[in-house]
Amino acid sequence: MISYCTNIYPAESWQETFASLEAGIPSIRHYLEEWKSPALNAPLGIGLRLSAKAATDLLTFPGEIERLKLWLSEWDAVVQTINGFPYGNFHEGRIKELVFKPDWTTYERFEYTEKLLNILARISPQEYIPLTVSTLPGSHKYFHADEERMFAYLDSLCGLMNRIHQETGKILTVGLEPEPMGHFDDTYGTIRFFHRLQSVSRRPELIQKHLGVTYDTCHFAVMGESSDFSLSAWNEYDIPVVKIQFSNALELNVSSPGDLSILLPYAEQTYFHQTSILLPDDNTPMLFADLPEALEWANRHPEVLHGSRFRIHYHIPLGATPEAPLENTHELNLAVVEYLRSHPHFRPVLEVETYTWNVLPPTLKQDISCQIASEIDTMQRLIDKYPFL
Repeated sequence: MISYCTNIYPAESWQETFASLEAGIPSIRHYLEEWKSPALNAPLGIGLRLSAKAATDLLTFPGEIERLKLWLSEWDAVVQTINGFPYGNFHEGRIKELVFKPDWTTYERFEYTEKLLNILARISPQEYIPLTVSTLPGSHKYFHADEERMFAYLDSLCGLMNRIHQETGKILTVGLEPEPMGHFDDTYGTIRFFHRLQSVSRRPELIQKHLGVTYDTCHFAVMGESSDFSLSAWNEYDIPVVKIQFSNALELNVSSPGDLSILLPYAEQTYFHQTSILLPDDNTPMLFADLPEALEWANRHPEVLHGSRFRIHYHIPLGATPEAPLENTHELNLAVVEYLRSHPHFRPVLEVETYTWNVLPPTLKQDISCQIASEIDTMQRLIDKYPFL
């Protein structure tokens, strides 16, 4: 089963969130049925995005949990995962570094995630395990966060998930999601963070049981690290990968400085679009916090750009072909499927996540339900080529 992440919808309250589901699910199912998609051989997976306000609403309004469960049953849909990365508004105004606030040094982040875990335990069927909530990679590099505080909150969170397991029998996990410029953002930085956390934990076995990685293919395309390298390293160091998000980064291979002008429409003001530049004679890309900073550097150094590769954190829709000479990084999604095929006991939650629909250039936009259905269908058909899932 492949879930789709509902952070594509601009909804903050629970009423707005539920309205977007009621409008979206029938349309998505219509497209999948029209295409005779193999995705319909299983329940429709919903990667539910709940803001802090929506989570509070859902737990506060009488009967809303049961209403949601009944609606999911009627539409043969399952919530196996919740996106707990963005705490508040995620679609209006300037988001950028605000998506990392509050971070894991704060009680607000702990309380929000606790609510999401309780919701997930109540609305998800017993047979769908593991159940996971994704969250930010602790903090953002700009914040110079206090790791001791982060470790204390994450340690307590694992105790909470263990208690839920004892009470309900459901195994819950939280997946920390490495992102470029996050507190940790690459393969070995992730390993070091988890090992430091385990070394100070009161119950490191609960860290191992309930805390893992959410692996986003777009993020690691930007970091220039292959899926086989990252997934194999985490397996070697016993770091669980609890969720994989299939998504595309935007890529430009530069033949002349004039090529950079094609990136200007993507330098928008809502989201961070972390950008890496790999120069021809280098093995390690330079990382910039946002696309405008990368373009500014490139404009100052036109003499070194020939043959360089830009990768931008932009979540281009799966299957979409951007205007040449731009490309996508779909090969990383293909490599993940190959890794799954060769590791039959590896069973993370699978999700498609393209949330940038509202800021995409017009040439990449289509009906939003058609886009979501297309992404689900694309990945399901790819996975169904193999008998392992």
